[in-house]
Amino acid sequence: MPNRRTGPLAAAGVCLTFAISSCSSLPPLDEQDAANTMHTMLAAAETAFADQDMRSFCDEVAASMSMCEKSWQMWSFDNTPPPALSSIRFEPESLADGTLRLTVTGRYANGAALLSQVQVVRDEDGTPKAVDPVFWVPRRIVDSEP
Repeated sequence: MPNRRTGPLAAAGVCLTFAISSCSSLPPLDEQDAANTMHTMLAAAETAFADQDMRSFCDEVAASMSMCEKSWQMWSFDNTPPPALSSIRFEPESLADGTLRLTVTGRYANGAALLSQVQVVRDEDGTPKAVDPVFWVPRRIVDSEP
């Protein structure tokens, strides 16, 4: 059974579920992949907020461009403040299928607590990418059955 990614989006009051599967011929993701992905996501988010360039953010770090764009749009319509990027911390965890779950903690710019999760997979070239890197939209990643 592939991983299921479930994310409640407060703006729409809906729960979205997507099936994600990794390429089994590629090596599992490790802590170095997690660190590189986290660094890339934070740097891309900083640039995206400064330039208001969501497309470049999604192009750079998303495994799913459409999921990234939709999450960014939902966040924009919700009027939630942006994350305070200096407060963001990621805790990686390996999943049964060789992908990673990053638990994201920190604060929004208004001081409210931020808690979310992001799944990292390898793209067809083997590059680690976040399925939906809009980490400031709350969501929960559920591991598959072993």
